[in-house]
Amino acid sequence: MIFVDPAIEASQELFTIGVYYPTTHEQFKSDGLSKAILNIKYRHGEDPDSQPWKQRNKTIALAAFHRKLNPMLGTGISITAVPPHDPASSRSGIQELAQNLAANGRIDATNCLVRWAAIPKLATGGDRTVEQHLRSIRVESVELIRGREVLLLDDVSTSGSSLEACTQLLMQAGAAAVKCAVLGRTVGR
Repeated sequence: MIFVDPAIEASQELFTIGVYYPTTHEQFKSDGLSKAILNIKYRHGEDPDSQPWKQRNKTIALAAFHRKLNPMLGTGISITAVPPHDPASSRSGIQELAQNLAANGRIDATNCLVRWAAIPKLATGGDRTVEQHLRSIRVESVELIRGREVLLLDDVSTSGSSLEACTQLLMQAGAAAVKCAVLGRTVGR
């Protein structure tokens, strides 16, 4: 059981914490959830020249999403995340959250999904097709997901194509089941 709540576990819908408003949307300025997602999405504070408040915001956002998701999840499951668009990127914020959630009686499968070929950033108009992701992601360390229930995390879902592609890849690699969860679903989609 990935989610301990039977209704969430039985649902075929994408589990989402809430609505994500892009920075260009009029609601963004007053929406705390969207700002918290951006603190994770863009890994504020990793640059050594970054302002200390950005690091605090990232730490606060990670802790808040952990507090929300951790009690909702079963134990013994594998947790992974959609990889960043660029293989040269450092570990993404959503991967860090997945790793933190895995520390509580779950399996850290954050290294299973690997983006081996860079794709254009989706937020700036990149190709949002499932095929684009299938061509650029592979599954490694299959022993961490084979025969197991897997929680697949992403920060934002706009089209759902990266989640769909990663789900296909995980199932082909032998996952028993995959449920997807996102911090925010882009408004208007």
